[in-house]
Amino acid sequence: MIARQRGGRKGIVEYLKTGKKAGRPFTRDELDERVPLAGDIDAVDKLIKTIRHGAQAYIHVTLSFSERDLEKATLAQVAGEYMDRLMPAFRPDEYTWYAEAHLARIKAYTHETTGEHVDRLDHIHIIIPNVNLLNGKALDPIGRGENNIWLDAIQEDINRRWGFVSPKDRPRADSTTKADIISRDKVTKFRKGSFKDVKAKLEQLVIDRGIATKKDLVALAKEYGEVKIRNQGRGPEREYVAIKPTEFDKWVNLSSGIFRDCMGATPRFISEDEKRQVGVGKRTDADLDDLLEDWTIRRQREIKLLNSGRKKEYQEYKAADPDTRLAMLSVLEWEFYKRWDKEIRYGRDQDAARPRRHAKIGTDADPQSAWASPSTRAAVAKQNAAKAARGEATTTIHALPSLHQRRLVSDGPAGREPESVLPGVVSSGMGRSGAGADDALRRPRTAGGADRVGPIADNTARNMAEKLALDHQHAREMSKDEQRALIREIKRKIDPHFLLAKLAADIGLRPEDYIVVEREGGATIRHKDSKHNLAVTDFLCRHCKYPWPRARDYLQACLSLQKVQKRAPITPPPPNPDQWRRFQRTRLKTRSLQRLIEREAIRAAKDALRAIRAQHQAEMQALRRQRLTYAEFKKQRSLLKIQAAKKEQELLATIRAHRARIEELDRADPARNMYRGFLMERAMAGDPEALMELRRQRIEAERRAKRRGVAIIGFGVSVTVHLPKQTDDLSYSVRKNGDVSFFNKNGVEIMRDTSDAIYVMELTDDTIELALIMAQKRFGNGRFDPLGDDAFNERVVKVAAERGLAIRFKDQKFNDRLEQLKKAMRPAPLPGYKFLQSDSNDQGGNTGAKPKKPT
Repeated sequence: MIARQRGGRKGIVEYLKTGKKAGRPFTRDELDERVPLAGDIDAVDKLIKTIRHGAQAYIHVTLSFSERDLEKATLAQVAGEYMDRLMPAFRPDEYTWYAEAHLARIKAYTHETTGEHVDRLDHIHIIIPNVNLLNGKALDPIGRGENNIWLDAIQEDINRRWGFVSPKDRPRADSTTKADIISRDKVTKFRKGSFKDVKAKLEQLVIDRGIATKKDLVALAKEYGEVKIRNQGRGPEREYVAIKPTEFDKWVNLSSGIFRDCMGATPRFISEDEKRQVGVGKRTDADLDDLLEDWTIRRQREIKLLNSGRKKEYQEYKAADPDTRLAMLSVLEWEFYKRWDKEIRYGRDQDAARPRRHAKIGTDADPQSAWASPSTRAAVAKQNAAKAARGEATTTIHALPSLHQRRLVSDGPAGREPESVLPGVVSSGMGRSGAGADDALRRPRTAGGADRVGPIADNTARNMAEKLALDHQHAREMSKDEQRALIREIKRKIDPHFLLAKLAADIGLRPEDYIVVEREGGATIRHKDSKHNLAVTDFLCRHCKYPWPRARDYLQACLSLQKVQKRAPITPPPPNPDQWRRFQRTRLKTRSLQRLIEREAIRAAKDALRAIRAQHQAEMQALRRQRLTYAEFKKQRSLLKIQAAKKEQELLATIRAHRARIEELDRADPARNMYRGFLMERAMAGDPEALMELRRQRIEAERRAKRRGVAIIGFGVSVTVHLPKQTDDLSYSVRKNGDVSFFNKNGVEIMRDTSDAIYVMELTDDTIELALIMAQKRFGNGRFDPLGDDAFNERVVKVAAERGLAIRFKDQKFNDRLEQLKKAMRPAPLPGYKFLQSDSNDQGGNTGAKPKKPT
């Protein structure tokens, strides 16, 4: 588990509900199953909107897990434990918070802007409104960035207690540049002037080659440019590699992230003992405990209570020894609650018991007083441990909280109702034995706070209780007899490999990450990082987070598709980054222009609709002015209404069609059909890189094309394409699967170029010559052969010999036959040519004239 903390002013609740994010076209319901873990999202949203101070309006904590299929109860406990460790200096009545788990339905997607392959895991969002409910001021529980070591200790303590994978054990296991999107079709080449591009591609190469040492990193950098070591000889903490790639004017410093790990550096707060631990920067259990204790009794209380603007007090605190600092914090804490907690009465007894600023906390601070917070009790516990080790008497810290502290006595401000003994998530029937009973465990229901009853129609839960009710509702649906019969049939008949392939195309999971176990009652599926073998129905509900109605419909559709296709769908590979960015730029321009056109058409249709209605009103008024019988009037009125209604319906249908096209512009395209259409257009314009990318995007079903007769077939993998210039006698068309069809001047297909063969449709010498020239450029000399009957193969070799083509076949028998035909067709020299030349020289003497060659 890794924890990240950030803040913001607005938009977090909308993000949790809708999932809108740049480069991601999916909605929240498509992306995740939302599971409220604590709090109420509507209440937190209202509170955030009331915050007016200049600081951030909320603190947003994200807990991300690499573990699969964690139970919802486990996630709720983890969120609660994290908050307990994060907020020890604050009483529960000083803040509110909301936690929500997002269990990934879509396991991966392609970023619309960058083309990155983004993997998605389960995670928790925790929202803390940045306001102290006692005084209305900023809560600020984590302070500034200098508190990272304590926050890191909280994260590692949770990982240690629950056995989660720590980022310290797998540092930067996933590249932030997403390895899959780096093009494998050509040599790595950096965009000129782009430092980010250099770092991204080098980082990917480090991961691909498994580089973990300084020597290997330097060797890698030297492959792409000039290299030097900055701060050489100053140790791995300060040394780093700088590279100056070809065509770059400046040096690029590889001084952070995975490059620091290769240089042997560790985080600067790591001690020598910790460097011997497994994992970069991982701390020992004893050090974690010390950091957590320090955060609880000192550091967060400093963040909450100290103010550097009060210079005298602040300097006095900085100059004090540790024990005196704790005593001063206790005094500040006492003063804080005395000032702001109006429900606890501070009389003379409390004033007399007020801790003195420079007193030792173990002797003067009363841990059982009403103002004592959990952090104060923790401070006393630490000192009591030291006293017990010395054999001294300790101070009790286990007093029960008073009714005032539990908010169960209604002697506070008028009109404020004390809290219930029972929490709100307990069944609504408990604690209501009699109306108006004095010993009731609940407060009476109010009109505005009535509980939700009955089924939740919109499948959305505002809190954890409603989520449990929704899960129970789905479980009841699954338990019906007809549903059980359907489940048995699906388990018995569905192919798990077909299901995984279908899910790979729809939600981005990788079938190679899953293990299928065939069993008599139906196969089970398990993720390689999980311990749970799940039936196909449970796999969709528990792993893919589909609600049962959606899972049932999906499995039925998949089973029907399996009966028809008999072949699993194939997901195309990640797109080439350069082509993807070019596609997105073109798509953005096209969408903007098309949206304007559609909106203008809607506006024109609305104007026409208003004109039709106005015309109808005018016609009706004219009809009323005519002196007609009532029967004739009714007849004419009906005709006018029918005509007007018909025109209105046509215009309304036009408006709906234009609106549907606008919605179509922003829809998701997981199969990348629009991207492939863009590549087809680019290839038709003569772009060979677009054609190569189009072929790379082909799914396996498209690659298994039937043979189209005789062909020139290549051997090995071809990484080049050839698009000749179109003329009046020769044109071509690019197909969706990347095949290129060539046509003569009459529009007849004479040849088709696929990825591994060039099929000859028109058996003429000119077409065969063109096919041979293209095969030579596509596959290279010695890497192709004719594929057909003996007559076709002989004709191919004969055309190559007659046309004088400098080609070589892969099969030696074709090369031997080619040489034989060339020798037979080569004109023989005149007999006695050399003899005649020498005889002429002898007879004519040395006249300086050169002998003539025979014509």
